[in-house]
Amino acid sequence: MLIDPDGWLLAEIEYKQPTAALLKQAGDAERVLARRDAIVQLGSKSPSDDIMATLTRILRSDPMSGIRSAAADALAELGGEDARDSVMVGLVDSDPNVRNRVIYALGSFEGDEVAYTALERIATSSELDALRGSAIDAASMVDPERAASLATSNISRRSEKYTIETDAFTALRRTNDHDLIPTAMRYARPGNPTAIRTGAVGLIGAVANFEKDELTRHRYSLELEKYLDDRNMNF
Repeated sequence: MLIDPDGWLLAEIEYKQPTAALLKQAGDAERVLARRDAIVQLGSKSPSDDIMATLTRILRSDPMSGIRSAAADALAELGGEDARDSVMVGLVDSDPNVRNRVIYALGSFEGDEVAYTALERIATSSELDALRGSAIDAASMVDPERAASLATSNISRRSEKYTIETDAFTALRRTNDHDLIPTAMRYARPGNPTAIRTGAVGLIGAVANFEKDELTRHRYSLELEKYLDDRNMNF
């Protein structure tokens, strides 16, 4: 039974269904919202062969990109090596937006060597700058320390709309590495592209937030204060 299948009601509806019903709804429901809702709910279940097979099939071959993306997210929620392998099916999806969601789904497998290696390969070889940047960011979720060198080596790139550089700075914010401050200060200076300066200022703030030494925190604060009167409205 579908409740509000078209999403017209302004309400939060909690309706728990048996797994068998969700599996059928995810694959066969006529309404897209109903299928997506079932996929999301399957991601919160305990992993089973039926759930894994259904979500993998949807990710591999469903005609709707949004549904394929939802399947990638649900598989990531399930976790485990089997789910990781299923998520990787989506790396060859024809839609770059789906591949982007798959990349971030892989980022949820913290400490997973296979996931990190796949993301590192995309970060260094993808023809799409947006996907390379996302892979750097997602790799830092899997292993922040290993991804730091990957991110640092990409800061000086000049990608389309600075997507790679921006994601590289986002990745570095997860490292709590005080040695990055001089680099961040250099890229925060006027003369650098706005997107890069914004990322650099964000990195300074992130590292400062982890700093416990009061004098060092004060020094970082003074550095950030320089940009309070900056004409760049993104700061």
